Amino acid sequence: MYSIEFIDGTRFEGGSPANSFWDQIPTRKPIKEIIYSLTPFLKYRFSGFESYNHAVERCKGVNTSLEMISKVIIMGRTKNRVYQIMMDKDGGVFQLVVPYGQEYSPTSKIKDGKFGGWDNGRPLTGWKEGILGGVAKLEKIKTP
Repeated sequence: MYSIEFIDGTRFEGGSPANSFWDQIPTRKPIKEIIYSLTPFLKYRFSGFESYNHAVERCKGVNTSLEMISKVIIMGRTKNRVYQIMMDKDGGVFQLVVPYGQEYSPTSKIKDGKFGGWDNGRPLTGWKEGILGGVAKLEKIKTP
């Protein structure tokens, strides 16, 4: 799902959306960049952000114990803004910028394949340290 490069040159490989290993990322080790693979052909590079986070939203069907992933959100924060790439269960990908502290809402408005914003966004925990004063970049990586 993702690969991290720290400013000291060491790396960390994340897992899948079902088990991302986000809680196993070393603390007090600033992140230089993260490359997220949403699909084998769809990758994004986040670099130079003050902190990084991600969220995986799961839902269950009625009368079943099966769980499915309904949304994956990857984030980079700089000052009071959170830059996000969100992929929904249908494979729709949306890029947006939201105020820090309002980066997540389970009632996001997606209609006709278009993201319409958050309803009453709230903060997330789990932010990982990046680079203070870095030049934040979010870019789609071209894959063959």
